[in-house]
Order: sequence, then structure tokens, then C-alpha cells
Amino acid sequence: MMPLATWIDHLVVTAPNLAFGVAYIEDLLGVPMQAGGQHQAMATHNSVLKLGTNCYLEVIAPYPKLLHIFINNRCLYDCIRIL
Repeated sequence: MMPLATWIDHLVVTAPNLAFGVAYIEDLLGVPMQAGGQHQAMATHNSVLKLGTNCYLEVIAPYPKLLHIFINNRCLYDCIRIL
């Protein structure tokens, strides 16, 4: 049996809000990030920076416009509150 190939797909930086996280990374690395997308199922959104052919850096943060979906989901609320 051949060993499975492994690699890093993406690195993630969490932030209390997306603007803060993006500003932090752009200031730290000196390169602009690209707008990502929204994750409705998790009430988050992101920005990304391609690091190579198959790897990227992602800044992810709660997306306030979607948080109302999870008003009764205590587990997700607690996770986002910690961020």
C-alpha cells in the first residue's frame, strides 16, 4: 500500500471582524488580500491570499448579517463570542 500524500491546503487566521483581520495580515505581510465569500451555514465570511499552487491563507470572521440565523444555536454563539 502506498502512503497517502499530505499537504497544507490552507492556513486560517480568525478575527473578531473581517476588516480587522484583513488589515492585520496586510500590514504584517505587505500584500493585499482578495475578497473571499460568505459561509451561510456558519455565519462567517472571509478573505484569502494565495500562497502557492494549492495553498492559501484565509482570514475568517463572524458575519453579522447572518448571525440572526443562529440566534437559537448556543454552541455556535459561544464559539463566535470567544473570537
